[in-house]
Amino acid sequence: MVKSYLRYTPGKTFGVIASPLGNLASDSTGRLAISPTLQSVTVWDTKKAEPVAVWTDDDNSHEVTCITRSPDNKSYAVGYADGSIRVWSLAPGASSSTPVHWFQGHSGAVTALTYDAPGTTLASGAKDTNIVLWDIVAGAGKARLTGHKDEVTSLVFVPSGAALSSSAAATAAASSSSSDSSKRGTRYTHLLASLPAAHLLSSSKDTTIKAWDLTTRACVETVVTHRSEVWALALTHMWQDAADVLTVVSAGEELKVHKLNATHLDQPPTRALTHVGDLKKLSTQRSTSLALSPCHNYMILGCVDTQIQVFKLLTPEEHKDRLTRRRKKARDQAAAQGVEFNKDAVTLPIASEISALFVSVAPAKVRSLAVCPVVPGGANKSVDKGGVAFAFMASLADNSVLTLHVTKDEVKQLSAVDMPGHRGDIRAVALSQDDELVATAGTAVVKVWNVRTGTCIRSLDSGYALCVAFVPGGKYLLVGTKSGELQLYSLASSSLVETIQAHDSAIWSIAVLPDKSGFITGGADKQVKFWDFALVKEEANRVTAIHTRTLKLADEVLCVCVSPNQQVVAISLLDTTVKVFYLDTLKFSLSLYGHKLPVLSMDISSDNSLIVTGSADKNIKIWGLDFGDCHRSLFAHQDSIMQVRFYECISTLQGHVGEVWALAVAKFGTFVTDEQVFLEEERQKEMAEVADQAMLEAANEQGEEGGQVALANQESLKAGERIVEALQVCVEEREKVAAYKKEGKDPSSIPLNIMLQAYGCADPESFVLQSLEKVRAADLEAALLVIPASYLPLLLELADYWAERRWSLSVTCRVLFFLLKVHHAQIAASRGLRSRLMKQRDMMGANMAAFRYLRKEKEYMSSSAF
Repeated sequence: MVKSYLRYTPGKTFGVIASPLGNLASDSTGRLAISPTLQSVTVWDTKKAEPVAVWTDDDNSHEVTCITRSPDNKSYAVGYADGSIRVWSLAPGASSSTPVHWFQGHSGAVTALTYDAPGTTLASGAKDTNIVLWDIVAGAGKARLTGHKDEVTSLVFVPSGAALSSSAAATAAASSSSSDSSKRGTRYTHLLASLPAAHLLSSSKDTTIKAWDLTTRACVETVVTHRSEVWALALTHMWQDAADVLTVVSAGEELKVHKLNATHLDQPPTRALTHVGDLKKLSTQRSTSLALSPCHNYMILGCVDTQIQVFKLLTPEEHKDRLTRRRKKARDQAAAQGVEFNKDAVTLPIASEISALFVSVAPAKVRSLAVCPVVPGGANKSVDKGGVAFAFMASLADNSVLTLHVTKDEVKQLSAVDMPGHRGDIRAVALSQDDELVATAGTAVVKVWNVRTGTCIRSLDSGYALCVAFVPGGKYLLVGTKSGELQLYSLASSSLVETIQAHDSAIWSIAVLPDKSGFITGGADKQVKFWDFALVKEEANRVTAIHTRTLKLADEVLCVCVSPNQQVVAISLLDTTVKVFYLDTLKFSLSLYGHKLPVLSMDISSDNSLIVTGSADKNIKIWGLDFGDCHRSLFAHQDSIMQVRFYECISTLQGHVGEVWALAVAKFGTFVTDEQVFLEEERQKEMAEVADQAMLEAANEQGEEGGQVALANQESLKAGERIVEALQVCVEEREKVAAYKKEGKDPSSIPLNIMLQAYGCADPESFVLQSLEKVRAADLEAALLVIPASYLPLLLELADYWAERRWSLSVTCRVLFFLLKVHHAQIAASRGLRSRLMKQRDMMGANMAAFRYLRKEKEYMSSSAF
């Protein structure tokens, strides 16, 4: 009989506020923060520090790498580490498990996303060096741009030069009577939001900036003046002279500033990007984020350290005043020297037009910055009177999100989302006896979570915690620290009730006895101590710990484990061995040796016959407690094994993207799963995944000029197989009809195919069309490539059949145009299809001749004689 096991799948993720690989985004109100949380995206209410929504796709197991907001402020495009892109909606009632769109166009992690001004086109860049343009309305790819030699880091859409010039002139005319430069900048920014994009600027780690023409899909200009990676682009619209200043962040100590003339982009090979100067950074570290205020009059820069630098862009009035003073000074100097003064030769340096205001120091390293479109709560004062210039959000490396206000001379913190997560690695995990609570120990805090809801209900300040355990009853918590202190916390009052100096050095392990009468601690001072629980009679009775016995050993203790029958205790030492002692007399019983590095975790089976050990040598060993012999040695992981809990790999749980430091098993595992797993089926599934991955890699190989926009994926392969099945059914049904007609029978008496009955189709032609309609728009082209060439004539014939009856013209046209583009050579060489092409040629020729005749007749009738 085949042995079955239980299947375990991830059920809930909590404790993550903002994972470091992705960037942060703000909503249109400036109150909600959209942050990457491993494989999902969490929408946080920054005032309440609570999650509002969590966008999770059950089919995704890859980390979020990039987020951007759409111009309509209702949807967000999210890029993932596998190269896929999902568009999620923030509208009320929108699904949090099903994305609006799903695209697969990259073979590497998505690193850059941006929308054009109308929000109909999405541009994506990735580690595979490609840029893909996506049609949001049609839900399909438009073009693939290739040319970069390394990871694409930033993308910016640029309108045409004529549109920019007319917009600037219209803004200047409408704002001539207004003295408020911020209103003028806001009006100009809003006007730009309505302009369609004509070009795309991209930066890359290959040290270049490229300008692309979206009409011809060709690179029209490349800037190669940088000596290090280019990490970000920001297009600041200097509306005082209708010019665009492109600020570039490279890996050096300066910000490169280029002046962009969009009109020259329309007229290649004239250079459109001109280097006009550099801005000095106060930080020597690499820059990561560059963002502009909504009015484009402020700019913030984030680096990999804790510094956030704020820059001020001159208003038109300030620019005019400074330039006037500078020219006056130059004129006086020229008069004193007796030389001719040239007014046009005197200009402001870029450091004067974009000046550094101040630097704000964040509590931790800055990962990303996101400017709020509006100031949360509004701004009731002008900037000169202490009001708020703009607000932005910062994602920090310590797993927190801050909302900050920029005033005239400083950055003020408005709110912080830091309670629902640790500031560093989680070193220990413990479950309560009723499996309702879980305690996690970090660098300087211990948090208690509700398992069902995933919310943090207690946050306890502690020392550097290394181990944690619930006291029987679930009302108190034991924490072992790096300094050797044993801290006892009351969960009811969230307070530290007692501190015991248990060891002279770090406490590495706490093991509660199975009979709940006490516990054992092991420390780096080469001692194992035994403790009993007792009650202290005060105003309210509370628990305390009384030291009863001490076992001294030859090396540091790393882990302690007690057998369920409470007969033996196993102790892991730094010398890579495991010592087993009798618990009652502390008499030596066994020594388990065989690991090459120290054992970091161990557990004893429920029948007290086996012990499993996990070591830093990446091996798991199963030992017998009767003779101390090694039953099985498993090379289990690619790095140190941090925790084990009770010979063949049953299943692999994907979910973490970093080191797993601790593990805790519930008393009753049924609340996690009741689904059975059969090992043979799991191995077959793994082999099928490997074969499918190899097929996808072969199908997605790109040439020098790129290939199809949407790459093949599991969904497109399955969709292609379903289309082939539908075509096979169509062939079979047509053969039945032909056979009935040959025998002189009525074809209407043929029993309907069971597949057609299941899908509610009256004929095979509509069944094939329905199969095509069910394919996602982004996967349709990749699915059509799966279809064998032998089905091409039938599919073209069906497309003609659907077009004549005007069935689903959008899908019919997409299928027909794609097949004609991809298989043009085969169609032209096919004798059966060539006759159809000649028929279409004759029809088009007759139509063109008729149009020419009608045009000549109209010209003759409208002409007048002189």
